[in-house]
Amino acid sequence: MKSIKLTLILFSIFIFSSCSGSFLIQKSAEFEDKVWLVQSINYNDIPNSAGKIYLKFVREEKKITGYGGCNNIVGSYSITGSDIKITPSRSKETCSGLMETENQLMSVLEKASEFREFTSSDKDYLRFITADGSSIELRLKK
Repeated sequence: MKSIKLTLILFSIFIFSSCSGSFLIQKSAEFEDKVWLVQSINYNDIPNSAGKIYLKFVREEKKITGYGGCNNIVGSYSITGSDIKITPSRSKETCSGLMETENQLMSVLEKASEFREFTSSDKDYLRFITADGSSIELRLKK
């Protein structure tokens, strides 16, 4: 009887993963000490005009560094399980047409409460999520 239940569970997982196109696999690998390119903010792709917006989380110092499209980003962070608290700051330059994207990025970073690492289509991703459902999705730079 147990083997029938196990077979049904495995079959269900296979069917659902086949239907979705790409099955997301939760990873336990840590995201620190890697460069992550920002792909989307609140499920909207980053405009090409913003350039390469990226973040790096330095494990030893618990510091964040990066680029928001106009300004350099620095700050600190702390992790407990899959919970995260990020305290970002940036320089104060103003860039025509790029500030909206950078402001959205900073807003989600400041409010982020959870992170998830996953793999899809052989690419590593990282997602930060706020309590109100806003998010940033990043792809590992290779």
